[in-house]
Amino acid sequence: MAESTIVNFIRLTRHRSRDNLTAIISLHAQGLYGQETAILRQELDSLIRVCYLLTVINPNERIRLAGDTINGVKWVVEGKPLTDRKMVDIATQYNHWAPEVYHFGNSFTHLTNYHDFKNVDPLLQLDGNRKATIKHYLHAYHFFPLNEDVTFNNVIPFIPKVAQKVSDNLNRYLDDLENQRVH
Repeated sequence: MAESTIVNFIRLTRHRSRDNLTAIISLHAQGLYGQETAILRQELDSLIRVCYLLTVINPNERIRLAGDTINGVKWVVEGKPLTDRKMVDIATQYNHWAPEVYHFGNSFTHLTNYHDFKNVDPLLQLDGNRKATIKHYLHAYHFFPLNEDVTFNNVIPFIPKVAQKVSDNLNRYLDDLENQRVH
């Protein structure tokens, strides 16, 4: 029973990831960048949850949390709902870029000024440090040109690449979960 819970969790997470990547590619081709980015945030949600599970040493607790996902129950740890912030902090230990993807994706998951990107570039409102961090990660992982400014139009071509990076890391972590590794 316990093994099947983890197997089912991994199956549904991989299925969601495949659907997310398919949707991102399709939305990108249609120029629906806000929706594409919101789905990127869903992919990161899977990654941060799996990263959290990999830090859970107690196998019964891992199984309980995986089962909660399968049963549609919010994750509760030590009597408190587990926050995305906590999971992002843990995922950041392995994926230093996770907070940037999380923040960027959240800006399209929720109704924010980012949805007006056709009229006002939301990335121009970021402070210099934030822009430099985004540029650094995009350059390091996806060869974003260092002579380019971090604008929405300049970042758009990299969204599918970022999604693929998140998905690749997620799949590596799912393999670790499948092999009962602890991080």
